[in-house]
Amino acid sequence: MMTSPYTNFVNLREITLDERSIKKLCIFMSFLGLAIIYIMEITTTISYTEISAITKDNIGEHIKACGTVNKKYVTDKGHIFFDLKDNTSIKVAIFKNNNNPTPPENIENDKILCLEGTVKLYKGDLEIICDRLLTDSRE
Repeated sequence: MMTSPYTNFVNLREITLDERSIKKLCIFMSFLGLAIIYIMEITTTISYTEISAITKDNIGEHIKACGTVNKKYVTDKGHIFFDLKDNTSIKVAIFKNNNNPTPPENIENDKILCLEGTVKLYKGDLEIICDRLLTDSRE
């Protein structure tokens, strides 16, 4: 009698897992997912973008940029707006609810500042919504 070459494979429909095994599998997969996210976080770097190189093609991108602060304005609600300049300039917004620990008085006109944020389009103009200020000029 001839046997099928597939008889040695496990029929997946016959495998049953008890509740404890399913919990162990879920915990293992959760830790594996967190480990992958952590590795991606520490290996992914955002390079600096020259302000003059930011175009509408960058809308939605997370970038780092450095420049000189110009035309700083603080609203009554604590939001900070200013232009960041190198050869050209771009508007920057730092909203108070972003949990940014830097007080407005630490951002001064004519001071060089580096930041990380997302490029957005507001009323037809490009701007950076700042997520965090960088302490070192090339952090």
